[in-house]
Amino acid sequence: MAFEIFSITKIIREMKNKIKIIAAVFFVALTLQVSAQNTSKSFDVYPNPASTWVTIDYESNSSYSISIQNLLGSELYKAENNSFQSKTIVDIAELNLQSGMYLVKIIENGVTIKRERLIIKRI
Repeated sequence: MAFEIFSITKIIREMKNKIKIIAAVFFVALTLQVSAQNTSKSFDVYPNPASTWVTIDYESNSSYSISIQNLLGSELYKAENNSFQSKTIVDIAELNLQSGMYLVKIIENGVTIKRERLIIKRI
């Protein structure tokens, strides 16, 4: 009798572990599906390379922010877009960005959704 109770307890414990694994796999699959949906939004940075200004074009149904960072990760520009506008024009001369490579990031709900290289060629 004690052996049967131990066996049932062991089976229940193994089933709980399998359920946890199935739940984790489902969560990862759901997360990947949401990420795939987010990557389908259009995102364009032009002209690229840029010398005096750059347009960042991104369409979203929610508020988002745009960040321009150098390759060391320092944020040089950040704009919050709560009006759901699709185009943001950035004056490179005003930011005093030097020739080089930068990263433009689109951030929604604290998560980087899109990332694009921006090359600055100062004249």
